[in-house]
Amino acid sequence: MRIAWRILIFIAAFQMEVRVRASADLLQQPEACINTQELCSLRANRQAFHYQDQNTKLHLKAKSSAEKIAAHQWRLTSGTVWVEKATDFKLETLFAEMESKRGQFWVFVENEKVSVRNVDADLVIHFRDGKSLPLPAGFEFWVSGINSLGQTEYGMIEAVDLRKHILDWGPLFTGTVAQFRGAVEKLKENWGPLAVKGGNLYQEVTDRKLASIAEEKRQQDLRRQRILIDDQKVRRLY
Repeated sequence: MRIAWRILIFIAAFQMEVRVRASADLLQQPEACINTQELCSLRANRQAFHYQDQNTKLHLKAKSSAEKIAAHQWRLTSGTVWVEKATDFKLETLFAEMESKRGQFWVFVENEKVSVRNVDADLVIHFRDGKSLPLPAGFEFWVSGINSLGQTEYGMIEAVDLRKHILDWGPLFTGTVAQFRGAVEKLKENWGPLAVKGGNLYQEVTDRKLASIAEEKRQQDLRRQRILIDDQKVRRLY
């Protein structure tokens, strides 16, 4: 097991070294807008983009696109972002908005869904149908569009796969290899045995989802009954 971990960290560290040697390739619209107050559209092409101000530190993976709307408000349109540090931060996507008072999280825009991974943030996801869902640290899930019932589709809340997370994390980590190893060990300790807890969370979310669907069906039945009663009243009048 220790050998497997060493190999995994070696692969992630190798990606870090490749990242350091790569040349910068960031597109900005308007030109050189990233440090201004105006809306700024960004495209990280061949290399990741690393941004930091007094309260926010985030990383765009290569081939990702985003918009800086304000100092504490961004929009991810494609690719991957790692929000490493954020205070009262909002991140918009097509299907949901992530709101964090503090801490770090990841968001992946992939095909017809958005995946959210919470590392240690105080994180709430606001859906397009008006509902909100807190996501605990060490867990992830996906969210998609609105279904025929007018409700946002989303997946089960699952414990983050640490091995997969390390491979995502390595290329965007800006410290040394030794610092990366230490951060990985610390994360392993902080997350702990999340699998059982993840199962309980999934059951809670599933129950909430089923209750929501049942309530929507009840409201539809009531609307049909009211329409039927109104039709009967109109027929009696004529």
